[in-house]
Amino acid sequence: LAGTTVTNSSNGPVVDIIIGAADLNEIKRDISLAKSLNSTFVSVTSAVIADMAGNALIPITGDAALAAGSYTYDTTPPRLSAFALNMTAETLTITFSETVLASSANI
Repeated sequence: LAGTTVTNSSNGPVVDIIIGAADLNEIKRDISLAKSLNSTFVSVTSAVIADMAGNALIPITGDAALAAGSYTYDTTPPRLSAFALNMTAETLTITFSETVLASSANI
């Protein structure tokens, strides 16, 4: 993940991670990934985190990916955030706040 940051969680067995916008948009772009509890898994390398003694995490490979314990659906609608009109090229480029389904455009 690029652009992902760990919150200011205190030392303990639970760490909350904020997924950066670029990473979240890449997850949303894959229409078969993270759409429900049944399609949400995680795999990790040993470099993700260490315990208080400095021991690296035991990796979880893709074949043994861990299923999500809970899942919250995306209920935030996209917003139109910018547009550019090119009269020479006869194009209108519109930018949204999140990944959108291009085939749903009703123009």
